[in-house]
Amino acid sequence: LIFLFSIGALCYNGHAKFSTTRMEREPMGEPKRGTKPNHMKTSNQKLVLDLIRRHQLPRSEIARITQLSKATVTLIVDDLISQGLVQEEQRLDSGATGRHPVQLRIAGDSRVIFSVCILREGLRMGLVSLDGAVLCERRFSVQTSPEQTLRIARQQLAQWMAQRALQPSQILGTGIIAPGPLQYREGVLLNPSDMPQWHNLPVTNLFANALQYPAMLERDTNALALEEQYFGQAQNLGNFMVLQTDVGVGSGIVIDSLLYRGATGMSSEIGHMSIAFDGVPCSCGSRGCLERYVSLPALLEGTPFSSWEALAQAADGGDPAARERVEHAARCLAMAIVNAFNLFDLEKVFLTGALSAHCKRLMQNINAQVQMGRFVRPEQGSQPVLPSALSYGVRTGAMPVIHAFYHDQR
Repeated sequence: LIFLFSIGALCYNGHAKFSTTRMEREPMGEPKRGTKPNHMKTSNQKLVLDLIRRHQLPRSEIARITQLSKATVTLIVDDLISQGLVQEEQRLDSGATGRHPVQLRIAGDSRVIFSVCILREGLRMGLVSLDGAVLCERRFSVQTSPEQTLRIARQQLAQWMAQRALQPSQILGTGIIAPGPLQYREGVLLNPSDMPQWHNLPVTNLFANALQYPAMLERDTNALALEEQYFGQAQNLGNFMVLQTDVGVGSGIVIDSLLYRGATGMSSEIGHMSIAFDGVPCSCGSRGCLERYVSLPALLEGTPFSSWEALAQAADGGDPAARERVEHAARCLAMAIVNAFNLFDLEKVFLTGALSAHCKRLMQNINAQVQMGRFVRPEQGSQPVLPSALSYGVRTGAMPVIHAFYHDQR
């Protein structure tokens, strides 16, 4: 027994058998063998944590799926339990005899993430537990300067920690999301429109220095895709897109269960996909960009309506002009979505943002056109495009840190 545990300890601390970067590609299937010795301990911990998060498995099943030795799995799990990250719970099965396997689950309230959402229309902050529960939240309806935001963040985090008796060791870090473009690796917000105070700022350094916790930056649409993958309708999908329509139009794309970033980390700018080569000029310098047809300002321009809700209700009520506007939006969205389906061979597209509410007519029109336009035709009666059931909030802001907790970062 001592010999086995010594070998297990050597594997745990010395030579990697698995890489969680590989694991990310097939989260619902069996993991693949990895070859990164220098990342072995952290990678194997994350590998085990993610399996427990998704399946609440006993040690024996973790060893079988990962092909790690039982001794190695025991060492990893015992370490995670000692850190308070994992808990044991007996799953009773009246139909079985003998000793029941002890199920493992993530201790969701053991760690929390400070979430900061920097938005064009204001600011949101909150505390989010490791299992995605929103513990505290505060919203500001006006855009704040970087200096104001940092001051509010210091005060708010200290107040919430005192109220909930949280220790500094329980704070995993600060998750920050914002509209792009941005450099997520460097933690720099570049030049998002209508946010001049935030241009070219190293926001992760600013927050890390102000709060004394590690900080991670992610584009808001990528964070929405991660949230859909962890907590939404894409938990069993490996290839999907989240399409956000609001003041602007953006997307987050997951391919083979990995967030698609492209060569520079600025991929998935579907709002600037041209759907008409001689179409309406766009501020990006191109013509016919999707955003010029289906963003909220574009949809409401020239109409008596002040919101998407009013426009959609008028269309449902039989207003011919409103109905034509909604149908035109559906045609434009369907064209871009068909392109995405045919390019990436997606399983689903999830619509989020303003247009995901009051969208029955819109969704019917989009799905009918996408069904006809896809190269790989879905089953008859299926819905390739669905409204997301999630709402943009502080949990979205926590997703960069939650994702990094379970997976190696690229």
